[in-house]
Amino acid sequence: MTALVAAAIAPTLVAAQVVTWIGGNTTLTPVWGSKGVASAVAWPPQLQRHAMAADLAGNVWVFGGMAGGSNKLWTGTAYACDLWKYTPATGMWTWASGSKLLNDPGVTDTVGVASATAYPGGRAGPMMWCDAGGSVYVFGGGAMTNDLWRFSPADAKWTLLSGTTDGSQASTGVYSGNAPTPGGRSAAAVCSNRGLTQTFVFGGWGYDSTGAFGTNNDMWMFDSTSAGWTWLAGNSTCRNQGSYRGLGSGSAGAYPAARHSAACWVDGAGTSVYVFGGFVIGSSRPSSGLVNDFWRFDLKASTWTWMAGTNTPGGVGTPGTLAVASTSNLPGARMAASSWASDTGDMYIMGGISPTGYFSDLWRFRPATAEWTRLADNGQTTTGSVALGVPADASRMHSTMHQTAAFSAADRRVYLFGGTLFWQTQNEPASALFVLDASATLPQGSATAAATATATSDSGSLSTPKTSASVSPRVSVWTLILPVIVPLLTALGIV
Repeated sequence: MTALVAAAIAPTLVAAQVVTWIGGNTTLTPVWGSKGVASAVAWPPQLQRHAMAADLAGNVWVFGGMAGGSNKLWTGTAYACDLWKYTPATGMWTWASGSKLLNDPGVTDTVGVASATAYPGGRAGPMMWCDAGGSVYVFGGGAMTNDLWRFSPADAKWTLLSGTTDGSQASTGVYSGNAPTPGGRSAAAVCSNRGLTQTFVFGGWGYDSTGAFGTNNDMWMFDSTSAGWTWLAGNSTCRNQGSYRGLGSGSAGAYPAARHSAACWVDGAGTSVYVFGGFVIGSSRPSSGLVNDFWRFDLKASTWTWMAGTNTPGGVGTPGTLAVASTSNLPGARMAASSWASDTGDMYIMGGISPTGYFSDLWRFRPATAEWTRLADNGQTTTGSVALGVPADASRMHSTMHQTAAFSAADRRVYLFGGTLFWQTQNEPASALFVLDASATLPQGSATAAATATATSDSGSLSTPKTSASVSPRVSVWTLILPVIVPLLTALGIV
């Protein structure tokens, strides 16, 4: 009888994209703590157009961006240069390096020499990644510079590896010779292979080989072992219209149009780079706007394949049935979305700017089957209903743009930070940190309940940040209360 009662009480657990709001909001004053020291109360400022990456140990890094918030701590253009580390195992932030000051030009030391005093200046739209040894890299952004920096967590030293930090002059790209390097740029797409040995940078706003400024479509690879760049594909001049031919089949003459704010991924085998969406400018297409063209670059053959989407702005995509994979599904046109690849090789994109507002949807692309799946969707320009510390289905998420994401292989979760959130009744840069668990379960019907729940106030306290363990959605509440309920019912003679 006890088993029957337990079965009747326990709800059916269903797979879900479970998201938990760990902390932060749109009004919190940043708490710096001591530089280099993890703290239970430290928290970064509100940021958008910042950069984020995860190392193989599972640490999540955040750098730069435009600081702001409804508390009006900053007004006008405010570029940050602080570097932060979030450790999921402890739930603590560490102000790792950089300055509290906004619009700080940084400190440049001898090129190629690690320095305890040097650090990159404030900037928005930088590219960021980690290597297999745990070092953190920052490239470009801000005034379209092409400076490449490496941060060593072991000794907290920065090394300026190459490029110029002077934003007053064109950072012209070098596409030939012994030391090729991308031109200065911002808002390029960046992605790394699974082992973090190779990183790929595509497009963005910036300078080409002639010093002209505009959107680009060049593809570059950075090898962390040699600390060198390789120009793989695309044009050496900006504002190129691309060549849309051979839909669905690789062609030596096909390549995407120049753009900024696209998403990109490397497949699990490390043999292809995928690029989706972004914003094309009128001079690089018949008209300007958001696009949803989807491309694959074969790293061995050095050829592009136009996989899907339209060759003109405004593609509405094909949403398909929620949670049902199909080769005919495709996200709608967007830019400034969150994107990441998992350790299984699946690729994800979430939110972003739509032609009419902000998306809140979550999509997965599976290269092995060439299928897109719309996993969650809360509509456009919506406030959502995710409560602080309470696991919920991702379909309850806010609409977002410029919210960065990093997949942590250590706990197989995705961490999303900052960006501009359509938060309750506000549309503000945020310091909110969310964790998304794609392998979790929720009691059936809980997503509907969460939709009507009142979200915790965005002025909630951060005095006890939630660790990954404390917000884990993997453990059902029923596994905790059934051992208490069943003996009680037995004592009362009910079972």
